[in-house]
Amino acid sequence: MATEKGIHGCVLMSVLAVGLVACWMTLGYGAETAGVAAPASGASQSGGAPFEGGITSDEYVILADDILTIDGHQYTELSPLRAYTVGKDGTIKLVYIGRVKAAGLTKRKLEESLEERYKKYFRNLVINVTVRSKNYAVVGEVRSPGIFPLQLKATILTAIARASGFTDYGSQSDVIIIRTTGGGMPKRHKIDCKDILKGKAEDFPIEPNDVIWVPRKGLF
Repeated sequence: MATEKGIHGCVLMSVLAVGLVACWMTLGYGAETAGVAAPASGASQSGGAPFEGGITSDEYVILADDILTIDGHQYTELSPLRAYTVGKDGTIKLVYIGRVKAAGLTKRKLEESLEERYKKYFRNLVINVTVRSKNYAVVGEVRSPGIFPLQLKATILTAIARASGFTDYGSQSDVIIIRTTGGGMPKRHKIDCKDILKGKAEDFPIEPNDVIWVPRKGLF
């Protein structure tokens, strides 16, 4: 006969499975994320509506593989219907001005750079950049679970901090990162955050589409 603890664990794992499926669907496993197909690196794609729910913070630092829309408002040559993927070299290729550095700049700095470079082609140009970043999810016993944009040098500790930290019931020694690479099956990495905080282990880097699960104490 199953113990009460065993039954409780099975229920929690079932709830987790449902939550992870929702996260994977949102993060884009098996489908294009947010309905916008990513063009080839540094290339542009025309047609379709501009993606919604993009990052609008002026201080967001753009990364390689982020997808950008460039909106020049009244100038159709700079149409928001066109999406650009930041190349591995950190650049995007734009009409008239060619390759432009984007990675490492804040969203606002890129807007200012583009306005400066385009001013000999367009008068009174105001550019708005919208970013769709790679994401990760934090679920389980954290105070603000959710899906977050992946910023430069994100780690397990900064990811949990973005989710407002552990709840009183969260196990800091049994954090699980679920990672899928190359279209294969998800792999689990067990992280002891207490060891990281004590300097006994290196902080663990986060990659795009990671799902970070903080289980309840005593589950393992």
